[in-house]
Amino acid sequence: MGKVYKIGELSKISNVSKRTIDYYTKMGLLECVRSDANYRLYKETAMEDLQFIEKCKQLHLPLEQIKQKQKLLKNNEMATEDILAQVEQLKMKMKFLKLELEEMYEIIDNIGDENMKMKTNIQSHSSDLMRTLVLFSN
Repeated sequence: MGKVYKIGELSKISNVSKRTIDYYTKMGLLECVRSDANYRLYKETAMEDLQFIEKCKQLHLPLEQIKQKQKLLKNNEMATEDILAQVEQLKMKMKFLKLELEEMYEIIDNIGDENMKMKTNIQSHSSDLMRTLVLFSN
């Protein structure tokens, strides 16, 4: 069976909390077996699974999607075409986000221009107002 870890040991070597490991186990992302003393025992592959989960989380993938990817990988069903399709989807998403970001920068620039126009306009009106006040005070 190879090396097995109790949840506390796995938590310590993986730097993932016991609570998180327990949650992943309940979700089906990690597999464990129960010992006669009712300890949860995790195989060495649990470390690889945790690393995979953490990498997917860094990509902001939801846990349900991580579970699907993990299942496909374990069953060796993930075809090159599927991977390429996912890469293309990510590229399109990145292009969309880049366009959105460029639009936001343009809006920010326009806001700056509008603020300058308003400031100039206010200064002009302030000068007129001051002259009017001076005329009335005399």
